[in-house]
Amino acid sequence: EATGNACEVVETFSLSYNSIRAAMDAVIDFLGMAPCENSNLCPDDVSKLTVLLAGIFLGGMQVFAIVNLRTDSAKNVGMRLTVRSTNMIVSQFVASSVA
Repeated sequence: EATGNACEVVETFSLSYNSIRAAMDAVIDFLGMAPCENSNLCPDDVSKLTVLLAGIFLGGMQVFAIVNLRTDSAKNVGMRLTVRSTNMIVSQFVASSVA
């Protein structure tokens, strides 16, 4: 929240994973960011999950992400990725790196 949403980018994706846990683990690994506030604790039967991530971009800039996951079908997980930093270019780069 301290970063504000002036440099916020929101993207949506459909991921080819058969569970929220598998999608969450892949997104965390791909972005190389750390989960905050134990938001990565995922019960097996969950159909929606919000994961909070934080990391440091090149040059020491803090980057935050909110990952909203939901089961779309037996083989797909929908993801809404919100990225915030103090630099719009960094936020856009991190968000677009998933595509």
